[in-house]
Amino acid sequence: MKRRIIVLLACTGVLSQVVAQKPIAPPVKVAFSATISQPRQILFTSDANLLRRFDKIDFNELNGFDATTGVFSAPVAGVYCFIFNISYTNYGCSGGPTTFNVTLVKNNEDQETFRLPVWYGSGSSSEGFTALVQLNKGDRLELKSLAVFCTQSGSNRPSVNKVIFSGYKIN
Repeated sequence: MKRRIIVLLACTGVLSQVVAQKPIAPPVKVAFSATISQPRQILFTSDANLLRRFDKIDFNELNGFDATTGVFSAPVAGVYCFIFNISYTNYGCSGGPTTFNVTLVKNNEDQETFRLPVWYGSGSSSEGFTALVQLNKGDRLELKSLAVFCTQSGSNRPSVNKVIFSGYKIN
């Protein structure tokens, strides 16, 4: 694609036109969306792989996302938008609600922790978050989870039913 630049010059009452052609580089499209579709138990487990091993990739432009590790490596520098959605069962634990913590990790440093409420009783919940992150080329971003701890009083055990992790470069 080329852009036309037209410069109008006014010289001693005479109008002249200079036309220059300059190529414009198309924007780099970076985007991914991956899903964990098989339920995984979150009670009393600190499985570092809980939010890894994505079993479905909807799209992965420029191959920045690794489904086996759950790590996104920025193929180009820019500001990225990341979206995390999770559905999980509630639990049969004594006491009130507890939290399932999900931390956004950039280059092995915790950036932000999102505390998702896990309610007492049957049923399920859905939560999500969105984060804007400045990344340099090669920066790594991933999700880390902490286990849900409680005193079990029923047969329900909280588990992750489905996770969708998506991201795209916005500039």
